Amino acid sequence: MKQLFENDYQTIYLHEDNNIFEQRFKSKSQEIFGEAYINEMRIFGDQMAANQTSEKEVSKLIINTLDGGPTMEPTVQTWMHNNFYPQISNIGIKSKAYCLGEEILAKLSIELTVEDDPNALFKYQFFSSLEDSINWLNAI
Repeated sequence: MKQLFENDYQTIYLHEDNNIFEQRFKSKSQEIFGEAYINEMRIFGDQMAANQTSEKEVSKLIINTLDGGPTMEPTVQTWMHNNFYPQISNIGIKSKAYCLGEEILAKLSIELTVEDDPNALFKYQFFSSLEDSINWLNAI
């Protein structure tokens, strides 16, 4: 596993052996909202785009909130639908596994955002362990 980026709120990895991007939120990410959350997603999108290669295109990703994760309010959900999801679809992402922690508001806001996506660009599934997330992505 190769670390691509790290700050106070997230670490971004490329699982080279499984060809999967992972965004792992840190507990401090529970403190961010609105534009700060959008900025973290922009970083994630930029890291994925910068690490795509024509020799080995990565089409799967994991959003990991086991250690914490921000809550997405409606304006962020709309931004995700209109900006982030099309961006990552354009760089080749086809499947997303959500590895969700126990924080109920963050968990519900992620589930609502994903399930209410009007474009339905991705296969997705929700999990409570990283291992199950990886296994599902490897099986599809």
